[in-house]
Amino acid sequence: MLRKVIIFLLMLLYIYVQTFDIFLNQYFKFPVISVAVLLALFFREPKSKSFHFTWEMWLLFLANFFYYALAQGLLKPFIVNLLVFACCALFFNFFVGYSMKRLTTAVIMFFACLGLSVLIMCANHIEPVVLKMVRAALVGSPIVQSPSGVSTTIFTFGYQVIAFSTFIFLYAVLSKKHFLIVFLVLMVSLIGIFYGMQRSALIVFCISIALAIVCYYRLKAIPILILLGVCFFAFFEIASIYNTDKQYNILNKAAQSAELGEDRGGLITENLKIYSDYPLGLMFYDRKWSEVSRYNPTYQGGLTSHNAYLMFITYLGPIVGLVLLVILYYRLGLSFKTAIININRKNYALLASLCFTFLAISMNSLFHNAWLVNANGPTVFLFFCILQLNKIMFENGTHDHSEAKVIALSK
Repeated sequence: MLRKVIIFLLMLLYIYVQTFDIFLNQYFKFPVISVAVLLALFFREPKSKSFHFTWEMWLLFLANFFYYALAQGLLKPFIVNLLVFACCALFFNFFVGYSMKRLTTAVIMFFACLGLSVLIMCANHIEPVVLKMVRAALVGSPIVQSPSGVSTTIFTFGYQVIAFSTFIFLYAVLSKKHFLIVFLVLMVSLIGIFYGMQRSALIVFCISIALAIVCYYRLKAIPILILLGVCFFAFFEIASIYNTDKQYNILNKAAQSAELGEDRGGLITENLKIYSDYPLGLMFYDRKWSEVSRYNPTYQGGLTSHNAYLMFITYLGPIVGLVLLVILYYRLGLSFKTAIININRKNYALLASLCFTFLAISMNSLFHNAWLVNANGPTVFLFFCILQLNKIMFENGTHDHSEAKVIALSK
């Protein structure tokens, strides 16, 4: 009994700090993610005897080395990111191993943490002063932006609400829950995105669930998508009726951004102009972003294009950058392909939901800087979780024999 309690608490601690990107803070003066190493060493899953993520770790190492250490001359984020990747890989490879029970528990804890963050965000709208102190206590760092959840900034919370909203809705649909449950989950998802002030989250949420529904329902998807569109329209119409200038939500944020002249499309356009001057990548011209954007009024104050992939290509160029991206996401793509092929089977609901959630959170990086290569907490967790779930399903014989070749490639 004591052993189970210790495992539970260590799991909860690790998943909490991984989810909320906590490395060092006022509580922890050491890399707290190293708790995963303790779990992997002392509570290893019996069947896990070898390390399966060698290829992924090498690719993540190379991507970070080129992007941070070589191109930008930044060693600290390079080392920190590698520690985050290594701990997460050890957690899933040796602690979770081939135990479906442990993986399911980890997934529940992960989305419970995200759910807590969404609740904190909602409460932050009601009692901003009190919740700002609560948020500071939960992350162990000073709060920069409000309202938000268990995060110091609003954009960081965006990745959390995307993962939470996309997963709970798609899992409710793909696991064939009752219509009322699906509708309730949809409303919870929209409330989190709406009051979390995440316009990019709304866009990628819509794209991800639309793709999943098309894959799941095929020809029947059209009336379902129309029904969802009606629900979205009704939700925003009702929200706009009760909206005031003092509220923090997507509608007001859009108006404020227009007044301030914020234009994400303009940022990307200017980034493409800079890239056209250095087509091989800034790394090959020995240039830094601060140097090439110094005289561009769009990027004053150290601003970037807010597109993680475009910045990656801008630094490393199309050859190194695109090759690393394609190879890095290749095995995950195989898992995604398997999930889509079997999306109508109930025992694939978890894998498919996780894959489309990863797709949504990755698409959000088209509007922000955080992503897999810079060790964004939720993205890294989902990356290794999907790969490990794929291995578990293959080991347990859940996959069809006709899919064996595809799955074996990702083993």
